[in-house]
Amino acid sequence: MSTFNIEESKARLDKQVEELRAKQAAGLVLPTKSHEERQAEILARDNITDLSAALGPVMEVLERASKDIQQDADKFRKLLSEHKEVIKCEMCEAPLKAHWERTFYESRMANKLIVVWDQCEPCDAKIKASLVNEKWRDMGIPEKLLGCTLENFKCETEEQTIAFGKAQAQVAHGRGFLILRGKVGTGKTHLAVGVMKQIGSGIFVTEADLIAELRETYAKNSGQETMVAKYRKPKVMVLDELSAEVKGVDIPALLYRILGSRYNDNLLTVITSNEELEVITSLLGARVVDRMRESLRIGTLEGESYRKRK
Repeated sequence: MSTFNIEESKARLDKQVEELRAKQAAGLVLPTKSHEERQAEILARDNITDLSAALGPVMEVLERASKDIQQDADKFRKLLSEHKEVIKCEMCEAPLKAHWERTFYESRMANKLIVVWDQCEPCDAKIKASLVNEKWRDMGIPEKLLGCTLENFKCETEEQTIAFGKAQAQVAHGRGFLILRGKVGTGKTHLAVGVMKQIGSGIFVTEADLIAELRETYAKNSGQETMVAKYRKPKVMVLDELSAEVKGVDIPALLYRILGSRYNDNLLTVITSNEELEVITSLLGARVVDRMRESLRIGTLEGESYRKRK
């Protein structure tokens, strides 16, 4: 019969403690949980059990409600399928379809079939397009250019492809200057309007109209600052048809006031012209060109006119 040796038992216990501490320090075992931590876990498990028990009746109510809704939906769908009334669009006389979600809501609330008719999709699309076009008209885009976007610009030549890429890059950049130059009818203004639409807001003006607007303020002897401010702040300004044919000693100063301010405010300006690049730079003036250099892209379109091909 072996005898109990206190010293040997204590030595074995101390060794086990050292081994456990070594494993714990090496991350091989988790620290022993305290009594308080174990009690907290037990309480949490009890709470979860209690919560599940409490949610049971709620879940039953929700399931019954879901079944009721499905039954009502089946009932009103059947009634709607048997409904013979035909309502036509006031604009185009096309038969309208029932708007199911609204019909179901109104019918369930009234406990009888109430048909809510949907909008005529083609006419609704036309109305929405008209409202969008009105927005662009208010920004100065001419009627014949309202349909122009970057998406529907046709790249039929290498030059058009390069110019299109520069327009996209300027949109991504969100500021600076884009000059689109080349022959009449090659898509310069289409690209410029596309850039403006891609940004989402702006102002469109031809150089001739811009100068005419300035000179109207001469006749009134007032309003010049308001007129200039109108072109300084929009996210995009399209200055269309910059031309040597528009003459006046006041042009360079006006362009500098507007374009210089837009440069300072990191705004985007698109200029179109049929002139050679040397003529364009002389029309803009040395001060404007100097401001433009660091954020300028130039797209050249010299192909055959779209209008001639049509």
